Amino acid sequence: LQNFIECSVIRYAKNPRVAYFNRTYYLSVGGRKNFFGTMIKTAVVLAGGFGTRLQSVLPDLPKPMAPINGKPFLEYLLKFLEREGIEKVVLSVGYKHEIIQQHFGNNFGRISIEYSVEDSPLGTGGGILRAANLVDEKNFFVLNGDSFFLIHLDELAKEYEENDDVKISVALKTMKNFSR
Repeated sequence: LQNFIECSVIRYAKNPRVAYFNRTYYLSVGGRKNFFGTMIKTAVVLAGGFGTRLQSVLPDLPKPMAPINGKPFLEYLLKFLEREGIEKVVLSVGYKHEIIQQHFGNNFGRISIEYSVEDSPLGTGGGILRAANLVDEKNFFVLNGDSFFLIHLDELAKEYEENDDVKISVALKTMKNFSR
C-alpha cells in the first residue's frame, strides 16, 4: 500500500473465463487447488459505502446486503472467496454496519471474519488503510463488496509474486455499458 505507481494488470476478454496478461493466459475453471504455493489467504472487502443510488429501493440495508435470490449479495462474494481458498476476510464497514455484523458474525463457512468499522466515511483508500491494520500477511486481496467478476485469485497472486518490481496488481474487467 506504500507505492501505487507500478501496476501489473490482468484484463478480461469477452469470455469471463479467459484472461490475458501480456500474452494469452487461460484461467482454468474447476477446483480450488493451490498449484503454485503462493496463495494469499486474506482479503479485505470494502463494504462501507452509503449506496445512495439504491436508497430508494433498499432504504434499510447497506448495499452489500442487497438481496439476490433471497440472499445478501455479500454472501455470494464470501462463498466465492471461500472457494478461492481465502481463510480470513476483513470487512471494511461503515453505513449500517450492524446489519452486516449481525448477519455474518465472526465466521462464514471456513472463513474467519474481522470488522474494520469506519465511524465516519474514510473513502476507498482510508477504508483500505484502516482494514490493513487487521491483516497479518504482507500481501492481501482487496475487493469491492458490491461488485463481482470471475477471477482465480491464485492466478492473480502468482502473476504478482513472479514480478518482484511490481507493487500492486489490479484485475480489470472490460465494460461496455457504464450507465447506472
